[in-house]
Amino acid sequence: MSRRYAGISVASLAAAILLVGSAGAAEPGQPILDSSLKKNGPFGGSVFIKSKETKDAYVRVTSTYSDQTAVITEESVGSADDYKFKWFRGNENISHDVQTSGYEFELPAAGTRKFRVQIKPRVNKPDTACVYTHVAVDNPPFVNTSGGFVALHKSDACVP
Repeated sequence: MSRRYAGISVASLAAAILLVGSAGAAEPGQPILDSSLKKNGPFGGSVFIKSKETKDAYVRVTSTYSDQTAVITEESVGSADDYKFKWFRGNENISHDVQTSGYEFELPAAGTRKFRVQIKPRVNKPDTACVYTHVAVDNPPFVNTSGGFVALHKSDACVP
């Protein structure tokens, strides 16, 4: 499920997202989100996938506080309907939760949790899109921390 933002350009929305929260700029209690094309990194603020083949990207959530209960959801801008996204925690397919009400998980103090997102084009010539995550935590409450950006088709899809 892709969420669309009528009347707002992809660049404007991406700029607003980057101001709300980006990798490495977390306040105490606000998790850090970053992404990689490899399960064990290196992880950074965003990654780029150009291929028309199915590819995996990884999103890492890092704690900056004590034990927290967190909820991860998917967001996207651009032509995200050109792609199918499947989310996994280990071997468990958590796509429905991530793409609807959110997937709840425990984030231990100074710990990390990794998620795999499988990205598959639905059309022969997919257009530009950016998929990213929101994480909300219960203690202290920080809502809509954004990160784990994956640019699709063009490397600047997630850049204002």
